[in-house]
Amino acid sequence: MAVGEAPKDHPISIARAKELLAGDLGAVHRDILRRSCAPIYWFGLDSKVPRILNNGTLTFVRTPQRLLAVTAAHVFRGYESDHKKTRLRLQVFNMVVYDLWSKLIDVSDELDLATISIDDEFIGRIGRDVTPLTSWPPQPPEEGKGIMLAGYP
Repeated sequence: MAVGEAPKDHPISIARAKELLAGDLGAVHRDILRRSCAPIYWFGLDSKVPRILNNGTLTFVRTPQRLLAVTAAHVFRGYESDHKKTRLRLQVFNMVVYDLWSKLIDVSDELDLATISIDDEFIGRIGRDVTPLTSWPPQPPEEGKGIMLAGYP
């Protein structure tokens, strides 16, 4: 199957899928993704003018057992590297966070994923309306079907 080609016998064409996502359905999906994510970033505190050294995205997921924040392993590794060089202030949206990485569950450099255990109080302190994703377990992507991604550059 060529890139941009619909799977054989698929009920919706690529053109129709684009049309749907350009309308109200797309707006609903974008809102779901927007509410499940928050920016994570950190400042170096040792310079006269603090500046953002690096950033990424936390995606919030509620499993049957716990509430998670998921980010890329390279975001966590970037924080680790910067923390070795200078004092940092970590923020998630408008909230300063002092102990986020102490709640790290696991990091997979191979999958480029890091998972962090959080709680509802954390979600409530972020300073914006957050709705964690609840579809569990996540389904692996299927060739020829769309996926949706959200994040902060």
